[in-house]
Amino acid sequence: HGRVAMMATVGYLIGESTPTITYGMDVHHTIANNQLPEVPGTVLFPFFLAINIAEALRASTGWVEPGLGPLFSLRETYYPGDIGF
Repeated sequence: HGRVAMMATVGYLIGESTPTITYGMDVHHTIANNQLPEVPGTVLFPFFLAINIAEALRASTGWVEPGLGPLFSLRETYYPGDIGF
C-alpha cells in the first residue's frame, strides 16, 4: 500500500500542473479530485478491471484457498511481496 500511496501522491502533483492527453496537451488547471469524473467510463472500466485481475492473481499466489487450510493464512512457499517477477 505504501508504493501505491506514493504513486497516487505523484499522480496528484503531476495531474494538477502538467498537460495531459485528455485535454489535448493543454495545461488544464483543476483539482485532481475533479478530474476522475471527467474521464469517460470506457477508459475507467478497463483500467479498474485490470487492477481487479492483477489483485486476484496476486491473492491466489500468496493466500491459501478457503477450505484448504485455516482462513487468512499464507502459503508455506510464499514470501510476502514476491509475486514471481
